[in-house]
Amino acid sequence: MKATLTKIQKHFDDAASNYDNYKYNSSVSMQNIFNIRKKLLIKIIQTQISKNSTALDCGCGTGEVLISLNKKGYHTDGFDISNEMIRITKEKVKKNNIKNVEVCQDNICSFKRNKKYDVVIAFGVFQYLNRYLQKQAYKHILQSIKPNGLFITSYGNSIFSLFTFNKFTVDFFKENIIPLHLWSDKNIDEYISVLLTNPTMEREKGVKSETAHGFLPLYLMNPLTIKEELNKNGFDFQGIKFFHFHALPPLIKKYLNDEFSQKSASMEIKYAEHWLGYIMAYQFLIYAKPLV
Repeated sequence: MKATLTKIQKHFDDAASNYDNYKYNSSVSMQNIFNIRKKLLIKIIQTQISKNSTALDCGCGTGEVLISLNKKGYHTDGFDISNEMIRITKEKVKKNNIKNVEVCQDNICSFKRNKKYDVVIAFGVFQYLNRYLQKQAYKHILQSIKPNGLFITSYGNSIFSLFTFNKFTVDFFKENIIPLHLWSDKNIDEYISVLLTNPTMEREKGVKSETAHGFLPLYLMNPLTIKEELNKNGFDFQGIKFFHFHALPPLIKKYLNDEFSQKSASMEIKYAEHWLGYIMAYQFLIYAKPLV
C-alpha cells in the first residue's frame, strides 16, 4: 500500500506546477473538463446542501474546487497526497484572502478528522486506487461525514472501453464478458483482438500535468454496478452525472482535430444525465449518502 501511495504522491508532485494549465484551461475544449466537473459538483451541492455548511475536499489538488465552494458560501477544508499541490493551494487561499480554511498534506486511505462534514468530495482520486485502497478510502470517508451528509466522487468509466476500439476494449471483454462462460478454446481474447484495427494501441501519453495515463495504473468503475459497489461500502447511491465526452471513438481524434474537440465539448452538461454517457463519457461522478 505504501509503495502505491508513494508513487501517486511523486506523480502529482511532478505534475503540480503546470496542472492548472492543462486541467482548467477554459480556452481549450478538451482541457476544460475539470471546469465542467466543478460546475456539475457545485450544482449538486447547491441543490442539496444549504450555504454555511462544511465541506472536506479529499485530494483537493491545486484548490480550485475548495476555493470555488468557499466563494459560494461553504466552509471548506482540504488535503492532498501531494506536498506540491498543497503548497499551490495554500498560495491561492492566501491570494484570495480566504480565512479559517484548514489545508494539509494527507492521504485518503488513512486520514482522520476531529469533526464531521456536511459534504465530503473526492474527485480524481479513486481511479488511482486499487480495490483494497478504495475500501480503506470509503471507510475513512464514512468516519468523516455527517449521518445525512453528501458524498461526491468521480470514477473512470469502464464501459467507455467498449467505445475505444483498442486494447482497453479487449481488456473489458477479458475482465467482464469472457468469464461468463467456460470456453474450451483459451484464445478468445485473441479472436476479439483480430476484430479491431488497433488492438494494442493506447492513446498517446502526454506530460504528467496533462494526464496520469501511462504513468499510474488506472482502476476503472462500471457505472451500471456502482450502486452495489457503494452499498457494499456503506453508502446509498443518489445520482450519477457523466463528463469528459468523446463524440466519436478517441482514435479518430487525430483525423478531425479541432472539430473532434468542439463536438465532444458540446456534449458536456447537455448529456450529463443521458444514456449515451454510459458509452461515450470517459468519466462520471456520483453523489451518495451514508446508509442509515
